[in-house]
Amino acid sequence: MRIPEVEDLRQAIATGAAVPAVLITGGDDTVREGVVAVLSDALKAAGAGVSVVRLDAGPARTDAWQKLGDVVAAVPLFGEAWVVVVDGCDGAKLPDELKRALASPPPHARLVLCAGRKAAGLGKAVEAAGGRVITPAELRDWQVGTVVEQAAREAGVSLDRAAVAAVVDMAGADRASIEAAIRGVAAYKGRGARVTEEDLRGLVQRTRQPMPWDLTDAINGRDLKTALKVAGREMADGGPGTQVALFHRIVRQARLLLQTVDLVEARVPDEEAAERLKVKGFPWKKLREAAGRWRRAELAAFLREAPAMEQLAKRAHGSPEAVVADMLARLIGAGGGGAARRR
Repeated sequence: MRIPEVEDLRQAIATGAAVPAVLITGGDDTVREGVVAVLSDALKAAGAGVSVVRLDAGPARTDAWQKLGDVVAAVPLFGEAWVVVVDGCDGAKLPDELKRALASPPPHARLVLCAGRKAAGLGKAVEAAGGRVITPAELRDWQVGTVVEQAAREAGVSLDRAAVAAVVDMAGADRASIEAAIRGVAAYKGRGARVTEEDLRGLVQRTRQPMPWDLTDAINGRDLKTALKVAGREMADGGPGTQVALFHRIVRQARLLLQTVDLVEARVPDEEAAERLKVKGFPWKKLREAAGRWRRAELAAFLREAPAMEQLAKRAHGSPEAVVADMLARLIGAGGGGAARRR
């Protein structure tokens, strides 16, 4: 799978850049394995026999850094080379072995350092050694569709529009999950096959995890179908009692939308409105846009019914899903889909 950040690294090395280390912050397994492949290919092109060593620096009593030091200090006798992949590089302090490796990068080793979040100190040290810091951009749903189609082309199958949307819905933005899903479908259907949404049933499992903003984005857009889907996932993942937490989130968003409608109608300047709601610029713009889809009266009516709905949510034993669906339908209404509403 072609990943822009990985291809940029490949191009830089092809044009003569020496990259002794790469720090990957966030991302997924496909990004990491793409970087490993690029560094391995570069060493092989120089005539080395390459081995990949995988270490985990996460545990408190890890020997990962000692093993890294051993690889760096080794003297290859037969042209050996190593790509050392170290997970769990989130510590604030750089180990001495890593400092030495970055201060004097060995010609027979390349480092792939993986951190779950931005590590400013480590990033500066890697860049000072001539290395690269890669923070893969988070893909939006419309971009993920392109990634799914690309993975299908590489696997030798084609997906119709509904099948592409289904893979996006189940796998989300995780490239490794997308690649695994497409690979499984291709193995079942065979190269050259046309894949439909029905073909995915039983072959592709949901790996996508709901993001905290998915539900509020669906409410803001008056997209009942998406809101029900996201809420259903959260309830399936969260277990008993999740409907009460969802109730409070839905009510909180309705209250925020009502405040936004009032501010917009009062023509309060953007900066002042954002300050009153204690939100930053971009979230305020999203709220202001959402306000155009709502009438004040319908939001106020929903909030008046909230206490009764809360009791129902807390007492729901038979079908919590039905309670949440009723809440969302009452709030979003039949006019969902994002069309602007007249107030």
